[in-house]
Amino acid sequence: MSEYWNAYFSFIDDKPATVVLDMEVTEEVNIEDYPTIVCIKLQLKNPDERGFPSKHELKVLEKVNKEIEKRINPKLYLNVGRVTTDGFRELVYYTSEQDPKMLIEVAEQIIVANNYAFGVYGMDEEELWEYYFEFLYPNQYHLQHISNAELIEQLKRSGDKLKLPRKVEHFILFNDEIKINEFINEIAKEGFNFEGKYSNIDEDLDEEYEFTVRISREDHVDVDSIDELTDFLIEASEHFGGHYDGWETLVIKK
Repeated sequence: MSEYWNAYFSFIDDKPATVVLDMEVTEEVNIEDYPTIVCIKLQLKNPDERGFPSKHELKVLEKVNKEIEKRINPKLYLNVGRVTTDGFRELVYYTSEQDPKMLIEVAEQIIVANNYAFGVYGMDEEELWEYYFEFLYPNQYHLQHISNAELIEQLKRSGDKLKLPRKVEHFILFNDEIKINEFINEIAKEGFNFEGKYSNIDEDLDEEYEFTVRISREDHVDVDSIDELTDFLIEASEHFGGHYDGWETLVIKK
């Protein structure tokens, strides 16, 4: 397992869900050595109206997860993530074992001892780690939400209360200058200002996109506001053949 775990919020079958994932596990191991997926699905005891555990139950679930980790062989089993939705928590493992007997026995002992109903199942994946890459791994919107949360945390650590709107600058990558002009004209209708365009071409860099466009607008930067805003800009950028590349703003200590 890697040291870089992160989480994001999503919807699965129209139900709210949280996904916690080892984001860089595939850089630490050869996935061909762990071809078999095993999922352990626990039924929550007291989910809230959104299907998520209470704070108390969350601590119990974390303890269950850690106890399983302590008792399985990390060279044989990789815990790559977990999904919580609709009153259930799913623990996802990849293993080198064709018969994941050790994991099942350990999980059963620990989970039953904590009075949880659970099931264990596998999947037939057409491609190696298909479930990890196609279902668990965040899409561009979720990746940006993760980045948003990290930037917001930096603002808060700097003393920003996030109460006041402020100028937020956004960066979009393009290859086509005609599409850039079309994008700028369209985005201006939403109150965005064009701040500049510069070339990414450098003799030492092999850039996928030739140009970076910088736009700005005054907005709130709380989680809900900025996630909604970046979702819009990702979609707008893609519509004109661009790629949204993030945002920055100033700290306001008021």
